[in-house]
Amino acid sequence: MKISTRIYFAVLLSLTVTALSCVPMPGQRLLNVQIELEGTVIFEGIRDVPDSTPVVEMFDVLGDIPFESIANEGNALDDDEKNIRVLEGAIVVRIEHVNNELARATLKRITLRSHDAEATWTLDDAEVERIKVSAEY
Repeated sequence: MKISTRIYFAVLLSLTVTALSCVPMPGQRLLNVQIELEGTVIFEGIRDVPDSTPVVEMFDVLGDIPFESIANEGNALDDDEKNIRVLEGAIVVRIEHVNNELARATLKRITLRSHDAEATWTLDDAEVERIKVSAEY
């Protein structure tokens, strides 16, 4: 009886492993987000999202992305507010995954804020909503 029980469990285990290997496991998609001014990438950041995230919902994570300054463009509002960068002109916010553009938004003005002495920049909720409204898929 012990041999048949062992065989039973071995078969059951192999069937379970085979069945689980056929089930897609949830993964992550690494997004590259660029903020472009007049054709030049000014800010860039990355963020992962679950593979199942619809493109329209990818804009919702923009507020969580720490953007790094790639080029020195835009103006600080004034000396008292060096933690604010305003870009004006032909602005494109682009979301890419593996060099494939998933979505973009075109704007005339965008404001970013820094909380760590201008090392990284973020978008506040109002800016994220403006970008999302302007999005093209």
